Amino acid sequence: MKSSPHAIERAPKTIGGFTLVEILIVIGIIGLLAAVALPSYQRYVARSQAAELALKYDAVRTAIQVSAKSGEIHAACGNLASTVQPANLQSSYAQLALNFDAVPGGFSPVLTICAAAATQGQRGVEVAREAHNLLMRNSTIGQGAVIGESAVSFSVKLAGDTALCKVLPPAGTAKAACGKATGSSDNTVVTPPKPGNITPNIPASGASAPQGPVSTPQKPVTTTTNTASSCNAGPVNLGVMRFSGNNRVSSAGNLNTNGDMTALSAEVVFTGGPGNDPLATLLSYSTDAAYRGFTVYDPSNVHISLAGRSYASGVNLEDGQNHRLTVSWQQAGGTLVLYDNGREVWRRAGVNSGGTVAGNGRLTIGQEDYSAVMGSTSYRSGYVGSIVSASLATTAVTAAQAASDGLHNVLASSLVTDVVMGPNGQPIDTTGRATYTSVGGVTSQKAPVDTSIIRDKRCP
Repeated sequence: MKSSPHAIERAPKTIGGFTLVEILIVIGIIGLLAAVALPSYQRYVARSQAAELALKYDAVRTAIQVSAKSGEIHAACGNLASTVQPANLQSSYAQLALNFDAVPGGFSPVLTICAAAATQGQRGVEVAREAHNLLMRNSTIGQGAVIGESAVSFSVKLAGDTALCKVLPPAGTAKAACGKATGSSDNTVVTPPKPGNITPNIPASGASAPQGPVSTPQKPVTTTTNTASSCNAGPVNLGVMRFSGNNRVSSAGNLNTNGDMTALSAEVVFTGGPGNDPLATLLSYSTDAAYRGFTVYDPSNVHISLAGRSYASGVNLEDGQNHRLTVSWQQAGGTLVLYDNGREVWRRAGVNSGGTVAGNGRLTIGQEDYSAVMGSTSYRSGYVGSIVSASLATTAVTAAQAASDGLHNVLASSLVTDVVMGPNGQPIDTTGRATYTSVGGVTSQKAPVDTSIIRDKRCP
């Protein structure tokens, strides 16, 4: 019997396509590639836009060098400024201004470039940061540069240290940028808080009480405030602590940190002279428990020892210049950051993550307190050079705060101590919360301190 043609069975057609899992995997790969490529692309765009600022600098420098080659020193700096085309001081990415630094024989022009996230946006900050990296290769960047995450400000010398004019423009007529005062290479001035108004560290209910004898508080230091022009005009002679390698300044008892610290900031302002031992200690915070404090040592390759481990930053500060060295650590993520003159220079994650630094310890300047490890009073690793101040706070300073000023101004509410050389030749705590003693003959001397990196509470 013949089969009916209608009885023939046809195999079902297979419909091709992607499963949901396959689609999600592809989307994930695309997202991963975008996350990796986007930052690189953004940096590339910022670098290309920074070239515009570099061209502005070249145009301004060319105009200035025409005057410099003539050998003429202008009587008024305003006449020199008039040689620069206004269009060369305009940019959509940053503020540009012609300012003047004091040099032997008069004033020398500098081009100030700055941007803040609040005014130029984050894009402007990124472009200004790339411009700084680009210009520093072939130009001289003035002291006091601030390279932060939310603000960038720096000055580029246009005629080196050659004096090209004698008299600054009258107040109110000068071009200014980012709060920068004409005739000064300083950054925006932050008014220091009055010592008597600083909130004291009073232990909260249930907080750990200080262990051991707590340093007897002093009266807060009364300071005389002069005008910004006399206290914030570059190098100013201030009293500093001079160390010879076998002496130190120590707190007379334990500091009050309100118990163990889950975050901290420490800062030391010093002159990075050469010739120190690799273990030379700038600042040491120690407790009765071994390896529960921290130490900052070796100016030639700054090391930070925290919770029993030491970390080398590779940062060399033995250059004879003033440095405001700031260390920040916080429990969450174990983030340890190092700033030099407000600029981040090193970062490490996973340092004592989830741990604490023992509270209510002792602060030693110029030597390391090794007593807890040795089981008896012991100090070692002396520093040779000048130290302007040393500070400790119980919160982690942000990049923007570090860029703006020292801990004694930006972390006043969490400041534990701020040590300077007092007018009577003895170290004092400007917060009035602790007493310090000099051991081994730490001397007081006047030395030039660059106030463009820190607003000191004292005036000459």
